[in-house]
Amino acid sequence: GSRLLVERSIKDRFLPMVIEALGTWKPGNPLDPATNVGALVDTQQMNTVLSYIAAGHTDGARLVAGGKQILQETGGTYVEPTIFDGVNNAMRIAQEEIF
Repeated sequence: GSRLLVERSIKDRFLPMVIEALGTWKPGNPLDPATNVGALVDTQQMNTVLSYIAAGHTDGARLVAGGKQILQETGGTYVEPTIFDGVNNAMRIAQEEIF
């Protein structure tokens, strides 16, 4: 899934652990055994995901990690795994599926 809901009372302890775990995610060629995150299906989908990331920022969510296109030199459509904090139910990134 594209969402992780965390109880407020544990968020401050949990968020650093998730950010640390994110460092083990390795986007890349799916034929490489070290890869555990593949590319998005095409440029249109990548641009859609990047527009959701921009909307989250514009709507007031705090970008904690990721959020950028990466590995452009490969010609692939990769976006860093992304974490937002401070998302509320009125925000587009909370209401729509992003992947």
